[in-house]
Amino acid sequence: MSKLEQNNQERKKISPIGIDEVSSQLEVLRNREFVIDKKGGEYIIAVTKIRNEFVKKLLSEKERFSRIFRTSSGSIYFQVQTGETLRAKMMPDKYEFEEGDGKHYKFQPITTDLFFIPQSEIDRLNGVELYPGEKIRTVPFGIGVSPFELNIRGFGSKVVFEEGNGGLFLIGTQRTYPEADKTIEMDHNLVGGIHKGHPIVEIII
Repeated sequence: MSKLEQNNQERKKISPIGIDEVSSQLEVLRNREFVIDKKGGEYIIAVTKIRNEFVKKLLSEKERFSRIFRTSSGSIYFQVQTGETLRAKMMPDKYEFEEGDGKHYKFQPITTDLFFIPQSEIDRLNGVELYPGEKIRTVPFGIGVSPFELNIRGFGSKVVFEEGNGGLFLIGTQRTYPEADKTIEMDHNLVGGIHKGHPIVEIII
């Protein structure tokens, strides 16, 4: 048996991580951040430390994810088998804290749909606001392509799209109103979460 086959067999023995487990762990992390005293630099050090520890924890369980990769911005994406994705965004301190001169992770809302687009599409969409009727060219996962995320998990609105012929066709927004007996209607705009990422530089798993 080859080493690759052995590794694949070992991975099958490990239970995949579910998005509910990831979400629960993320909630614990945010609760830890909330109870830390906000004392300037000490607060920054404490928060960035527990975020770094959480990233390391997820990476230590990488075999439980279906896909993990890093982009040129330093952000790390963790995708589970059902397709939902958690992004650990790498960002300069100045965009979140009043003090600090380094960089740190900040966890973004979990998204439900992940695709990949080429550099030519990133260039075309740079600074462009997307509207219904837009066609997005997609490509297979790999080094050099960029992630394209749609729809925040648990959000009341979602971007409706059709997939096929090497791309996505963005249709509009589906809104759900639980208080109105889950009435659903369509809007001709795009609300639900859209994120165009940086090129992938490392495939972790």
